[in-house]
Amino acid sequence: MPHDLTPRELEVLGAIGRSGNDSEAANLLLVSPLTVQEHLTNIAAKMGLATREQALEQARREGLL
Repeated sequence: MPHDLTPRELEVLGAIGRSGNDSEAANLLLVSPLTVQEHLTNIAAKMGLATREQALEQARREGLL
């Protein structure tokens, strides 16, 4: 897995890529927006980045979205 992301974290990235925001991604994944936010925080940390926005941009560059 890239950056040691879990399958669920990759799902969250995919849902964000399809929907564009936490609320819609949460609806797709049947979780709360807070859960999506927590996953994005964990993803950013695993990628060695300070913010979720940086993580999303890096994920786009790497083709994870």
